[in-house]
Amino acid sequence: MPQEFQVVECSTCGTFQVDIVKKAPKWKCKMCGATQLLGTVGRAKTGPDRLPGPDRTVYPDRTGPFTRSGSLGLFEPVR
Repeated sequence: MPQEFQVVECSTCGTFQVDIVKKAPKWKCKMCGATQLLGTVGRAKTGPDRLPGPDRTVYPDRTGPFTRSGSLGLFEPVR
């Protein structure tokens, strides 16, 4: 059985991170250390039977976390 991952956005620092789906509804930000509840979760990728909706794929080959930039919602690396 493959592991399921989810994209989460920190409400404190605004970084997007990939987290393994767990039974507990809490997660800890790896950048600022804030513990928070899972609220709106991005699209979960589970293989060929992906959920419909906007694609929030996180590419692990890129270096560093990304944040939302400006009012357009574009992503840029955290510096």
